[in-house]
Amino acid sequence: MSLPSLLYTLRCYSCANDFIVWHWRHFFLKRNYGLTTSDEGCVKPDYDSYNLQTCATTCFILYLNGTNRYDGKISILGVGRGCSSQFLTNDQHSQIILGSHSKISPIRNYLSVNFDMFDISEHWCFCINDACNTHKCFENYSNYLGSPLKRRQHFFDSYWLNKSTSESYLLFLIISLITFICF
Repeated sequence: MSLPSLLYTLRCYSCANDFIVWHWRHFFLKRNYGLTTSDEGCVKPDYDSYNLQTCATTCFILYLNGTNRYDGKISILGVGRGCSSQFLTNDQHSQIILGSHSKISPIRNYLSVNFDMFDISEHWCFCINDACNTHKCFENYSNYLGSPLKRRQHFFDSYWLNKSTSESYLLFLIISLITFICF
């Protein structure tokens, strides 16, 4: 099998619901022109679409949840899925580690008073399998926490800046295979 045929074997779901599309710049500093419209089906846990994009890095899923301060009810405000390198800038991408990550979302500062009742959190999960950016990513990649390879992306971004593209992708594939075998 030749190197070019190996380069783009990873496929990621690519979608975002209205909320994420409307507030795109607060999550993604890079515009993905391959995603031209919102898809409300993206919110469904069993989302399955023909809309898979090829990816040479990692897939991701983002859940934006709002917890009602008065009754504790959690609502999914937004969901976005895609290929990390096609949605995230190099700075954002260099901080990626496999598995799930949560944080308080600063987007609340930019929303209307209709959202004042919510504590809003972002839940991200990054994965390296075909169509892995589903809700199951949060379960399947929990074993990567604490992995010595979890900060591998920083190494790759530094390496890619100094090496040819073909060499970089080959190195990425080799380390990804080692990760699968070891974990």
